[in-house]
Amino acid sequence: MTRAFELQRWLRAVGPRTAKEIEEAGFRNFKGKTRLRMMACGAIVMFEDYNPRSEVKYARSITTMYRAGDVDYLPPRGRKPGYGGTTAEGIENMRVTKAIQLLERRGYTVTLP
Repeated sequence: MTRAFELQRWLRAVGPRTAKEIEEAGFRNFKGKTRLRMMACGAIVMFEDYNPRSEVKYARSITTMYRAGDVDYLPPRGRKPGYGGTTAEGIENMRVTKAIQLLERRGYTVTLP
């Protein structure tokens, strides 16, 4: 189980929290690519709401909150798809797979013959 999945389970148990509260709960490195990947797949949802800690000096009354989404965050583990070893056929399969993934990231639909 990854720390990101543990974070999602924790958010489901305690409800929406701010980024500061998430870090105080022990989930470090919540900022950056992990948060973006989790939001992209629907594992967490970002929204603005009343700040429960607004009485703290310099705190905003409306802040960004995070809650757990409906999708479990279980990123793929192990070898990437298309890995075929060191044979000539395996290397060619890797090249084709990488080209397909690149085109799909750019928004194209790839159909194989």
